[in-house]
Amino acid sequence: MAYWTVSLKGGPKRANQAAAALGCRIYSFGEFDYADESSRSPVFGIHVLNTESYRWHQLLATSSSCLYLPLERYAEVHRNQAARNADNNDNDNDSDGDIANDNDSGNDGARDNNNDGDRDNGNDSGSSNHNNNGSDNDNDNDIDIDDDNDNNDTHENLVAYNETPHYRINHTVVMYNRKFYMWGGCTEDLICCTKMFCFDPEEGIWSVIPCIGQVPIGRTRHTAVVFNDMMIIYGGRENNLTNFPETVFAYNFTQNRWYEMIIEGEMPANGREFHTACIISRKMYVFGGKNDFVNDLGLDVLNLETGRWEKPEETGDIPCGRRNHSAWVHQGMLYIFGGYQHDHYQHLNTLHQFNPETSRWRLLQQYGLNRPIPRQRHCSVIVNDRVFIFGGLGSVAEFNLPPSIAADAQLVREIADLHVLDYDFKLEDLCIISLLKNGISNDLFNILPFWIKYDISMRLTPNYVT
Repeated sequence: MAYWTVSLKGGPKRANQAAAALGCRIYSFGEFDYADESSRSPVFGIHVLNTESYRWHQLLATSSSCLYLPLERYAEVHRNQAARNADNNDNDNDSDGDIANDNDSGNDGARDNNNDGDRDNGNDSGSSNHNNNGSDNDNDNDIDIDDDNDNNDTHENLVAYNETPHYRINHTVVMYNRKFYMWGGCTEDLICCTKMFCFDPEEGIWSVIPCIGQVPIGRTRHTAVVFNDMMIIYGGRENNLTNFPETVFAYNFTQNRWYEMIIEGEMPANGREFHTACIISRKMYVFGGKNDFVNDLGLDVLNLETGRWEKPEETGDIPCGRRNHSAWVHQGMLYIFGGYQHDHYQHLNTLHQFNPETSRWRLLQQYGLNRPIPRQRHCSVIVNDRVFIFGGLGSVAEFNLPPSIAADAQLVREIADLHVLDYDFKLEDLCIISLLKNGISNDLFNILPFWIKYDISMRLTPNYVT
């Protein structure tokens, strides 16, 4: 059982963000939200959420010049930084070391092709970012890769240090070894980017990492997951925005090399976009999305051990197909929230749980504070036992708008809010929920302990992005 323990207005008012967590902070990469929109052109940046205070702030990493470093020197710099971080962590017992991008989540999934177990995924997601829930980290059975075509080995082996990304949408971001890696997405001139951008939150600096091997054609509306030392990308549309690729690519972080994965047997036909992907026990669970032939797709599973697609025999409360939903993993279970069902022009705010051991779905009751309004293109990031859902697009019918506008079910509006779903709620949380739902007098508030008053204040105060 889980409770909605936070329901706040305000925050980044932009859809098409890509988010991941590091420690107690969530980093959301996408278009900036400016208070004055009259003369602003779109600017790409980062919104950062403190998951303890529920406060957002903006982080704009700018640069006037780009420094090119040899890859070996760049790696040396960051090895030294990692060593300093390790020393600091030894002396720091706070929760920032428990990162939320574990191997059971949506921003995780893929296995290294070598038997080198050295990695730091930081206990991490659906897209997303979580606690370590027992994912298998052996490298005994590696995924099959095709590395015959090293067509990019001639690229100059220099890191573009301090090169910032341009505005884009439908990109992906994953966290690996305390850094964020962004790939793909569509720019304003409809070009899909193939650069591997790396953001170092310790230094606040972007870099472009040179890649060798079979660099895939640029994609948008795809998914990226991290498993061991590799990032796996699947689906989306390629650079011409007409082709749905069925290929699966893996990027090895330790080698800076792309591989095309060898997939055998029958695969999902015609590709897909606007789907989600999560890793559970060496398998990638792909749900939803659309292609040119089917508007609302269901569940497919890629076995990373055998390199084969599987179609589970689903039972229970099987969710309808949808697109632009979100997904995450908690304690070995897959969760699906929200999304858009095209056939009925319907935004959703249902919560489903899938048990991979039994292939059974459950439609979950939602308790606590008000659940999020129906939405699509939102973000969900899991940090330890709490899921943070924010942003997206919702039907105008959900807002206090004139009836002539609200009656059009196909019109959408950007959402600025924050909701927290807690799997490990305490009695204190239930008491605070009761106070928030039923109201609290000043006399009662004044006699509460300071930390309770602070917690209540943070759950009541709307967000203003700073």
